[in-house]
Amino acid sequence: MTDAVVLAGGTIPDREASFREAVGVPCKSLIPLCGRIMVSYLVDALKAAQGVDRVAVVGPESLQGHPDCHAADLILPESEGRSENLFLGVDAFPEADRVVMMTSDTPLVTAEMIDDALAAFGPEVDLGYVLVAADTVLTRFADRPAPPPDDRGRRMPNWVTLGLRDGRFTGTSFLVIKPAAAQKLRGFIKGVFDNRELGNVVRVLRPVFGLCFLLKVALVLKCPRASGLVGVADVENRLSRGLGLVCRSYVSPYAEMAFDVDHLTDVLLAEEVLRARELGV
Repeated sequence: MTDAVVLAGGTIPDREASFREAVGVPCKSLIPLCGRIMVSYLVDALKAAQGVDRVAVVGPESLQGHPDCHAADLILPESEGRSENLFLGVDAFPEADRVVMMTSDTPLVTAEMIDDALAAFGPEVDLGYVLVAADTVLTRFADRPAPPPDDRGRRMPNWVTLGLRDGRFTGTSFLVIKPAAAQKLRGFIKGVFDNRELGNVVRVLRPVFGLCFLLKVALVLKCPRASGLVGVADVENRLSRGLGLVCRSYVSPYAEMAFDVDHLTDVLLAEEVLRARELGV
């Protein structure tokens, strides 16, 4: 049995106040897209996936009884801390064989894409994560507008990618984990998710990956020409050994898995794609 948790909590931060004012809601999961709140698209996709049984949503109280979320099996009020919200969902399905976790700001994901990812992780996998090749997203969303500068005047690229020995990739919010593995990693996950300072994150990661490997990763991040130092398999193997689990990744052929709504330009593009789907284009 595979159940799913949608992380739909948190507020749009003050540093993105202009975005928050433009969408008219305090939380990204509540952003209206084509007449529905954003989180509802992912809930419906998960419920339609053949490989998913039940779906829980962890988010603001306003989701309780919301007509757009009627398909969800559970609506859980969010707690403080991202890791706590994650475990609220995992703890709600203790009898599940594995749990899929995704964030609510990925409204273009479909049931087909979810089933494709689930099929890539066999029963031996304790922790699985989905990537997408940079070429895939750049081809599919070639017209994705550059995000506007934030309230501090800083600009971000259209896509945040990382060059490795195997190619250049971008991340997704798709994580699949066995409940027993989640409980084993409770302290580790809390340390990574809830610590905002780089030094704290490094202290959590160092016993798992080793200082030498982390330095290689840091060099790759800083210098693209050093991409040959680290490959996807290297990360999988280090993580598996360090955590004592079977950890695997999968490169999805679907760019929509990596598309998340972070800016007003993303809202407009998401609505364009959703309207085209409704028309069968």
